[in-house]
Amino acid sequence: MIIYYIYILVIFLSFLVYLFFYKTLATEEKIICFFLLTVFLVEIPAIYLSIHHRTNLILYNVGCQIQYIELIMYFNASLHYHRKNMVLRVGFLSLVSFLFVMFLFHATKEDFFIIFLLFEGFMITSLSLFTLFRIIVNDNLFFNAFKDYNFFVTLIILLFWCLTYFYWGFQHILVYNYMQTFKWVQIIIDVVDCGFYFSLGLILLLKKKNVFTN
Repeated sequence: MIIYYIYILVIFLSFLVYLFFYKTLATEEKIICFFLLTVFLVEIPAIYLSIHHRTNLILYNVGCQIQYIELIMYFNASLHYHRKNMVLRVGFLSLVSFLFVMFLFHATKEDFFIIFLLFEGFMITSLSLFTLFRIIVNDNLFFNAFKDYNFFVTLIILLFWCLTYFYWGFQHILVYNYMQTFKWVQIIIDVVDCGFYFSLGLILLLKKKNVFTN
């Protein structure tokens, strides 16, 4: 439980970093600011619902969809792709198609949550890879990408989702066969979550120190 409170604190502090520099932020950075705010506003009532109502799935279902849209908007703003709003259109069309299929099959809130996370992970991972490719191509030289704010934000988003997918793949195996190992893996995943949101704030601070050019 302690690490969960640390997790909430890290999200809030990273949000404060973006809020402090808000007037000078680029469009994609403002979107990350709102993304952090959304995560924070979802996690706070989620604690209450989990304790007093034993479930917070409805809240997480709504929160995950909002976060998905915000990340789609981030990729759309950061790519500067020659086809204007192409990423936004693909992201929204995919979401609408997914919601239609879930409605068609009358998915329960439990099934919806699990399947949506898989869908979100696939979309965000794919867009992360595409964005990294476009950044490197636009910068002409690979090493120039290491001076790009969006390169690092996209990279940590990609790493976060890759680690999350890896964890999901082994979760049930560890629970049923290696419970003690699972507890340690769960702690590592919690640390990864904290590291992800901490990194978002740190990257902006480094940019303001003129470490990054974009």
